[in-house]
Amino acid sequence: MTVVKDENGEIIRWVINVMDISEVKTVQDNLVESEERYRSLTETSPNAIVIHSGGKFEYVNAEAVRLFGAEHYSQLIGKKIIDFVHDDYKPIHQERVQTIYKKRWRVPFIEQKLVRLDGTHVVVEVGGGPINYKGKVASQAVLRDITDRKKNENALKKIAEAISPVNGQEFFRILVTYLAETLEMDYAFVGTLSQKSTQIVDTMAVYAHGKLTENISYNLLGAPCEHVIGKISAVYPENVQLLFPEDRLLVELGVDSYVGVSLFDTAGKVLGLCVVMHSKPMHNVEHVKSILTIFAHRASVELERQRIIHNLRESENQFRTLVEQAPFSMVVFSPEGRPRLVNKAFKKLWHASDEIVSDYLENFNILKDNQVLQAGIMPIVERGFNGETVTMPEMEYDPNLNRGPQETTLRKIIGRGYIYPVKDEDGAVRDVVMVQEDVTQQRLMEQERSNLEKQLQHTQKLKSLGVLAGGIAHDFNNILMTILGNADLALLELSPLSGAKQSILEIQNAAQRAAELAKQMLAYSGKGKFVVEFVQINELIKEMVTMLEVSISKKCLLKFNFKPDLPIFEADVTQIRQVVMNLITNASEAIGDREGVIKITTGVQACDKKYLESCYLPETIAEGDYLFFEVNDSGCGMSQETKEKLFDPFFTTKFTGRGLGLSAVLGIVRGHKGAIRIESKVGEGTSFQVLFPVKENNMAEEKKKTTGKNTLNDNAKGTILIAEDEESVLLVAKIMLENLGYTIITAIDGRDALQKYKSSMEKIDLVLMDLTMPHMDGVQASNALREITPDLKIIISSGYNELEVVERFNDHKPAGFIQKPFRLEDLANLVKSVMEES
Repeated sequence: MTVVKDENGEIIRWVINVMDISEVKTVQDNLVESEERYRSLTETSPNAIVIHSGGKFEYVNAEAVRLFGAEHYSQLIGKKIIDFVHDDYKPIHQERVQTIYKKRWRVPFIEQKLVRLDGTHVVVEVGGGPINYKGKVASQAVLRDITDRKKNENALKKIAEAISPVNGQEFFRILVTYLAETLEMDYAFVGTLSQKSTQIVDTMAVYAHGKLTENISYNLLGAPCEHVIGKISAVYPENVQLLFPEDRLLVELGVDSYVGVSLFDTAGKVLGLCVVMHSKPMHNVEHVKSILTIFAHRASVELERQRIIHNLRESENQFRTLVEQAPFSMVVFSPEGRPRLVNKAFKKLWHASDEIVSDYLENFNILKDNQVLQAGIMPIVERGFNGETVTMPEMEYDPNLNRGPQETTLRKIIGRGYIYPVKDEDGAVRDVVMVQEDVTQQRLMEQERSNLEKQLQHTQKLKSLGVLAGGIAHDFNNILMTILGNADLALLELSPLSGAKQSILEIQNAAQRAAELAKQMLAYSGKGKFVVEFVQINELIKEMVTMLEVSISKKCLLKFNFKPDLPIFEADVTQIRQVVMNLITNASEAIGDREGVIKITTGVQACDKKYLESCYLPETIAEGDYLFFEVNDSGCGMSQETKEKLFDPFFTTKFTGRGLGLSAVLGIVRGHKGAIRIESKVGEGTSFQVLFPVKENNMAEEKKKTTGKNTLNDNAKGTILIAEDEESVLLVAKIMLENLGYTIITAIDGRDALQKYKSSMEKIDLVLMDLTMPHMDGVQASNALREITPDLKIIISSGYNELEVVERFNDHKPAGFIQKPFRLEDLANLVKSVMEES
């Protein structure tokens, strides 16, 4: 408001400025209302909702406080969210958070394990996405607690697997056993209402304190079971004896908690009940109740199945009704073998339309059926039609009912079933009933599980042998180090005219051959990659063509089918050549003196889990694209027995065969994270497919070059600390380096090396250290030394290869590596090269 005056100072008017802020006020009110609505929704949400920014909790709702085991939200706000993620899930958690922040994408719900404040674990489904929170970009996550669901799933799976292959009384005995053991209950039983009185339960199976016991009749009056019958369930978590003081059986058994579920037939009629009890209070009653309810339904189905069979013998009208409603495929035959009636389950099992069923009922005769005759089960069928109750063997059936009598059957369904006669009062067969169940999927799963178990056992055997071979090769290299080192030193001291010189040279040659054998053993163990580079498989094989042609029989024709523009992969070229040569020479030997063809194919293939499971070493590799080369021959093929022993060390089908053979090939492929798939039939040839993983954006790591002129007589200077637990190797290395002119300090292990370095660090220029030592190994000692002197030059020596060793070092790679057994010249060149680095 403004005042306007005249010349005399008198007020002549008032000026008032009015601004319309209704829209701004509305927006502010809406924002406040929206925020209050959001907070109300999140606080009452059954799911945990958290907002985090910069890796820390900014907001948590009430359910999140409970989920993480806190008593108040202040125990979580500001804490790092990664600290609550189980170690197994931290990498995927960090990847998903990066996706939210960098790409502003929502991430789907996945299963994840969290660690609560008290250290216990909880399984959740978690998803989320980016939001703006208090003026900055944040991530909102929604978490659903599925711990109980997972527990239920595991219990369901265990019980379902136990009861699925059985029926009848055995079904109920196994059911109560697994219910009690899986739910950790002292007692479990299944009972039906007695035909004598609806107030009495006759048990069908009883489990008590670790074993099945005799069945009993149980009065419902005054018992908790009375409150189950006619209802869905009854639950008493504790003090059940005090609630039902008239039930003396509860006192005798020492029962404190009780859960019971009714058994109903498909019409809703009560059949009986299923009960579990415990001598202590029950804290997981909802879990127990849900599991019991599910398997009570399965028990009801089994009870009803048994009653269907019983009632079929009592009344034809009732018989027809129950057959139609039965959950299993049922056919009623006349004594002459013609079908009279089929149920709905039969139509479903055989994929039969009404038209096909009509034709089946009119023309089919089981006693004259071609498929039954070919399967050899006609005698069993005839026994059923002669008045016996018989069990049909599991067999494969043609699911197509619309077939002619001369058609070749196409077997697809594995069925099991029963045949039982329905007799009149005089004992004559009036009808014959066939009950069948499709167990195809169940048997396929069992076969798949059996195949996987066999393959796993074979792979574990190969792994065990590989570990043994690798360990022997490592120790063998230490021994050879002593032999070769001392031979080199002896040659330095001998006159060129000495008669002993030739003998020492022979020692060197023998030791070198032994070192080559050790390399083969390392290859078999899967630790034999020595010189790694990027390889183009087509070019590698093309370079070998001339050598391959002279290595195989003159009667064998090589054919090549190269796919162009294949990706490169990381490999040791020498070893891959060895694999190619070995497989092709084996193919030539399989063809023998006959004319034949060896075909080499390359390409890239997408391999899923099922395909990889048919390979050797499937558990070490993941689904994805694989580069492959395949060797096919038209030779004699292999029997299953030969295939099972193919990769065993020293196994051969040749009289003069020796060596590691295909076991070394398997080791090389394993060392390259690959797999081998074999297809072979006797008389039809063999196919070896070798798969290597395709990696993107790979750049070959440059190897340190240790070439240079001979440094044996360079009068080198400097002090070197040698750490080696093998006394003979330590002595040889010390003498070698002293002969070169270096001053040597020795240590017997990593801990000793650390102490020696601390006392003489001013004059030590380089450390030569073994990888495997007691008390403190090469990696630990190297890290400890680098904490004292970050730029300290360290050379690692080992009987294993460089790639295997360097992978053990995280941030600080060694300045050099030398593989045992090494020669004096190799050691001299490497030490000089490392010492001269700036």
